[in-house]
Amino acid sequence: MSIDFTRHIVNPVLSKVIDARRSEHAKILDEIRKIIHDCEEKYGFSIYGGEVEKLAVFLMSSDFDHLVKVFDSYGLRDALVKILEDALEAYRNYTEVSKAIESKISMLKSNKAVRRNKDYLKRSIGELVNSLRLKYPNIESDPVKKEVRVELGEGRLAKIKFYRKRVVVNMIIKLEEGDASLLSRELQRILECSG
Repeated sequence: MSIDFTRHIVNPVLSKVIDARRSEHAKILDEIRKIIHDCEEKYGFSIYGGEVEKLAVFLMSSDFDHLVKVFDSYGLRDALVKILEDALEAYRNYTEVSKAIESKISMLKSNKAVRRNKDYLKRSIGELVNSLRLKYPNIESDPVKKEVRVELGEGRLAKIKFYRKRVVVNMIIKLEEGDASLLSRELQRILECSG
């Protein structure tokens, strides 16, 4: 029996690099596994009822490009490279799959996500949105305006605006008439954070 990409390669690597005991890591792990599972069903590259050769089609698709962005947004590009290196070893006898894997490893290694380039700000906004979304589900992002809006609850809203060399955060507190104590508490909390 051949080695299954998801179960025998992806899952063990992810288990080594992501501590699933931490709740935020468990969410990252779940997101990545769901994306790969969906792609496995779409492309049929599982050894259980599918064909390993179809992994090459997945690797050359826009779905794989999306997966790369997800790994990059969590700072896990090295884990993705390790997954592909393990897959290359496992699938040496599948010519098309090997070629696709080698191509993707080369691309990932030569185009390091940590390099500052014209997409750096876009990646930074994406990383911020992904990390905030784990805690605050009510979040809106506008990449064109380079702006993020987060509903914090209890009448509080944060607007985050990205400029070329700085980030501006505005806190908006909605007060009911005569609720000055809330304003006082919020201002105290903000002053404590900045001190």
